[in-house]
Amino acid sequence: MLVLIGIVPSQFVLDLTSTTYQIERTRDATQHLSQFYQRNSSTLGEYLAMGKAEKGDLPSSSACNPKQTEPTIDALLDRLKGVSDYHSLAPESRIEVRRYLLCLDDTARKVGKLPDLSAREKSDLEKLRKDLTTTTEYAPFWVILAVALALGIGTMVGWKRVVLTIGEKIGKQGMTYAQGMSAQITTACAIGLANVFSLPVSTTHILSSGVAGTMVANKSGLQGGTVRTILLAWVLTLPATVALSAALFWLASKALS
Repeated sequence: MLVLIGIVPSQFVLDLTSTTYQIERTRDATQHLSQFYQRNSSTLGEYLAMGKAEKGDLPSSSACNPKQTEPTIDALLDRLKGVSDYHSLAPESRIEVRRYLLCLDDTARKVGKLPDLSAREKSDLEKLRKDLTTTTEYAPFWVILAVALALGIGTMVGWKRVVLTIGEKIGKQGMTYAQGMSAQITTACAIGLANVFSLPVSTTHILSSGVAGTMVANKSGLQGGTVRTILLAWVLTLPATVALSAALFWLASKALS
């Protein structure tokens, strides 16, 4: 979705199939968010600069500032006034609405972590966040279908290489059924916990590590070349992706400026 938003932002920044009810739900969440902040102004007034921010002080395209919350809420409500179908918004307005919604959600997330709010208030804030992003956090069915087909076809074509690498090239001996089951259970549990705690993990790294662990436990030994390749992948993946994404963002910024 991020790729589609980057290529054709006016068509994908908002869910254009949103119903009138969903848009009203977003608008109501924005109003309730404003009331929430007013209700807790004694706690959040300084953090959000309530009553101090100027009306035109709105978030930029690259950063959100909690002190711009009040004017952002006003601008969003103004943009959504009388809107029952996102198709009626101009492309520029759709991009602005998404930016305002994401900034308000980001600020609400930060506010929810402040220690002075009660547990009930934090729970209310989480519900408002879900309503606030109901028309931005989405994926069309055809995107889900395309991703599923790509994964399925890719597995059909490249399964043999994956099976040989995981099953025969990590350890010095072939993997047994018990080792395969142990590695799979460990991988499923690790990915499940990562999902619960919102941790970014690589399924490939987890699975290969699980297989390597079974080889060590079985005293089968590890193939040095494969282990070195896996370790290099661990070390290089993060900086390589950071550098590549930074370069692409810089090029896109220069091209659009």
